[in-house]
Amino acid sequence: MKAEKSVCLVDGCNNFTVAKGLCAKHYARFRRHGEVRQTRAKDWGAREKHPLYKQWCNIMRHHKFRMDPRWKDFWVFAKEVGEKPKEKSWFKPVDKNAPIGPNNFYWQKINTSEDTKAKRARLSEYQKAYRVLNMEKCRNRSLKKDYGITVNDWDTMYAEQNGVCKICGKPESKIDRRRGIVRRLSVDHCHETGRVRGLLCADCNTAIGNFKHNPEVLRAAAKYCEEN
Repeated sequence: MKAEKSVCLVDGCNNFTVAKGLCAKHYARFRRHGEVRQTRAKDWGAREKHPLYKQWCNIMRHHKFRMDPRWKDFWVFAKEVGEKPKEKSWFKPVDKNAPIGPNNFYWQKINTSEDTKAKRARLSEYQKAYRVLNMEKCRNRSLKKDYGITVNDWDTMYAEQNGVCKICGKPESKIDRRRGIVRRLSVDHCHETGRVRGLLCADCNTAIGNFKHNPEVLRAAAKYCEEN
């Protein structure tokens, strides 16, 4: 005789469980976000369909800490930027050293001619070769852009942590697939303030990211592990 299937523990959900008393949808959400509630903002659907949403996401990804604070609200950004040009265009800051915002942006038209495509292909090859020959210089530029630190800052933190992860106390073990060597410890930072907190191994960095850097959820997870 087959055992009767149990129903998901989430109130109002009548789907059958697959793991930890949760149905497939809520278990997947718990694994991604550390909680079973919907974490997306109520206006997410409207934002996603807006023609400027992808552009805003790119700016948040590349200019988050050099961006006018008002533009972190998508609807303020959309109102001030206005209509997106019909031609393919890049969203660029006028002054690269100033925060991107209402008075510091413009649309740069993308040239899609065959000559331009060939030039881009040659530029791409040049950039790849340059990165190979100037790895530390490129790494320093990347650290400055993403976290506001230099290679020397990274090296200092690495020495202070004795070359191990600040959470688990173990050295990195993940392999960089492109280079075939052990990866460097990842820079962990506060997503709200941009403050660098330390260097973490890939597993710990991914873990706290999946828990949305939420201390309460992390403590609940630790308690759960201790009790089960």
